[in-house]
Amino acid sequence: MPTPSPRNLDPKFSEESAMPDEDTPQEDTKDVTPDVAEEETDDTPMVVYHQPVLKPGGVMETVKHGPMPVSEWAAYEKEHNL
Repeated sequence: MPTPSPRNLDPKFSEESAMPDEDTPQEDTKDVTPDVAEEETDDTPMVVYHQPVLKPGGVMETVKHGPMPVSEWAAYEKEHNL
């Protein structure tokens, strides 16, 4: 037998059922947003490469490559001569 709570002992709540009705829509009790949930399930290792480039006039800049899955990096690196 479950331990009675103050709500169970109060007569004005006696008509309340312990189990929610199946017809009543229930709230999603997760505190995780869909974006966060996708990030948690997607454990693909990613690569980001910052390539230093010398521009005319002696100015150094960085070109960002990625993020991309590690499995695709070898082909990308070969294709772009990195």
